[in-house]
Amino acid sequence: KAVNPELVADALHAIYAGLTAVVATLRIRFAACVTLGITVGGIAHNIAETHLEPVIFELTPPDYRKWVAPSVKYGCRVAGVTIAWFLQMTMSAFHSSARGAQLFARGVLAYAVRHKYLQPTAVDEKGRFFNLFIVAFGFLGFWSQFWSGFALPFPLNLLLLPVRLVEWGLRFLVFLMG
Repeated sequence: KAVNPELVADALHAIYAGLTAVVATLRIRFAACVTLGITVGGIAHNIAETHLEPVIFELTPPDYRKWVAPSVKYGCRVAGVTIAWFLQMTMSAFHSSARGAQLFARGVLAYAVRHKYLQPTAVDEKGRFFNLFIVAFGFLGFWSQFWSGFALPFPLNLLLLPVRLVEWGLRFLVFLMG
């Protein structure tokens, strides 16, 4: 038996197209995050230029004073990008926890109906019980992510290592292609 080269070529093309679409989407988000950070850093620089830069200038030895203004400017930009990156992580964690809670609620209620713990008429996705379930588990999910510093806890970090490697690879591709 032989492999059809056309099928292999089509499959590789589809994988490449999908990867390119993912990287393009991530590049847009990365660019938006960096743009927000540079803007926040520019606003912070306006304040630091007036209040912080003269103090640093006086404390700096005369040979290095020429570096004060650019250092403050780029320091503010780096701080702005860091803040924007943290805000993006927080928004992503909030979205993930809300969506995960919704999927979890649907799964648990479908399980309860399938095993006859609940009547099919008791499951109302617009009802108070369903929405309270989503809010409670969404808050729990967001709080656990925030409390852990957006890192995976011990058993999950080993279990999801292959997924984390793919994530790091995508980050590298976004950085490389940016």
